[in-house]
Amino acid sequence: FLHSVLELFDFANDSKEALRELVEERLQFFGFNAKQWSELVTRGLDEVLRTPLDFGSSHSFSLREVSKEQRLDELEFIFPVAQASPSLQFVPEALARILRAHGSTAMPLGYPDHVEHLGFDPLSGFMRGFVDLIFRKDGKWYLVDYKSNHLGNLPSAYSLERVTEAMAHHHYFIQYHL
Repeated sequence: FLHSVLELFDFANDSKEALRELVEERLQFFGFNAKQWSELVTRGLDEVLRTPLDFGSSHSFSLREVSKEQRLDELEFIFPVAQASPSLQFVPEALARILRAHGSTAMPLGYPDHVEHLGFDPLSGFMRGFVDLIFRKDGKWYLVDYKSNHLGNLPSAYSLERVTEAMAHHHYFIQYHL
């Protein structure tokens, strides 16, 4: 539901009424009670779109500044995940090695060790997926992956520590690196 609203809505459209109309239509489409949820969801999505994004630079912006023409929604990707050489196979040990060498400072310490012990057979063939949003702003490209995990009912449930735990638990760090 949330992905569909974000995919269809032009963030640069500052009309809260236009957002509410789309939210109500999508709520009904997905079988939710539009009367019950419309106000809360519209307000929440409006806050998300207005939240300043700060990427460690002096210039921050919000998604409200990204027009439909500046973005690609649900861009499909396909790439090979296995090579003929056994040393290049897509296996947990190789994935852990890559995360140790190129991992984010946002990853918890020891996360690559956890990944190394995941139980999956070597992948072969192709990896296929979709990037929720790609956009260009001020000459830079940004990749966005929408998440709507429920971590609790209080703002404290969304502390950096709790969000990091959820990202590790659901392996969003792997997803990000892929």
